[in-house]
Amino acid sequence: PSEPDVQKLLAGVIAQPGSTIPHEAIEEIIGVLRGSNRYGTITDAWRRRILAEQNVDICAIPGVGFRVLTEPERLDVSVRNFHTAARGMHRSFKRLVAVRVHELPEPLRQRHDHARRLILTSLETVGGTMKALAGPAPTAVLPRGHA
Repeated sequence: PSEPDVQKLLAGVIAQPGSTIPHEAIEEIIGVLRGSNRYGTITDAWRRRILAEQNVDICAIPGVGFRVLTEPERLDVSVRNFHTAARGMHRSFKRLVAVRVHELPEPLRQRHDHARRLILTSLETVGGTMKALAGPAPTAVLPRGHA
């Protein structure tokens, strides 16, 4: 039932990269107050739709509204999300290796072994990717005449 309101947002909001769309503007377009579950449902659906159909990425700014991300901001958010996921995988692995395997029945031991191999392989891949995303270390630039 959120489709008509999503359509109103698609038609009523000009999503220019770098622009901020205040909650008040959204409320006026859809006629729903921002604290409600319906507001969240509609704006989430709108953001997913505009990303899928127009490749426009919009993030929430708590207490303000929404920001249409520029390409550099999209890159930053993507890298941050990747790092968050990588930390989550690392926490999962730490929890997994703390399991007392000798207390598990055989089917669960096999599951534990499979999960351990899967997470280890993923962490090895993620580790290399994180290093690649970090790029080269910054070099110190001295003013001329101080070499």
